[in-house]
Amino acid sequence: MTWRKAAISKFREFKLGLAPAGFLSMIVCSCNVLSDKAVRSACASASPRTTGQVYGCLGCSAQCGRCARTIRKIMNEALGAAGACPSGCACAAHAPQRD
Repeated sequence: MTWRKAAISKFREFKLGLAPAGFLSMIVCSCNVLSDKAVRSACASASPRTTGQVYGCLGCSAQCGRCARTIRKIMNEALGAAGACPSGCACAAHAPQRD
């Protein structure tokens, strides 16, 4: 079974409500078929600082780049919730907001 057929099969399972409870996730990268749970898991285990590092943790690389903003947002949420940034960090989650 190709990865595309597997992804379609999983989508149908979710659509029909056949996925196990608590298993629902959102595909954030359709090129590499990465879910938000996979990105959060990579952030929890390795504390990556760039989207490229997230791709590396998940064994792939960026293709079209349309998911980079979404992955960055998930990274900021996951790393912020885990308290992974030291005080005085200059990452996007702690950068001063512009008006």
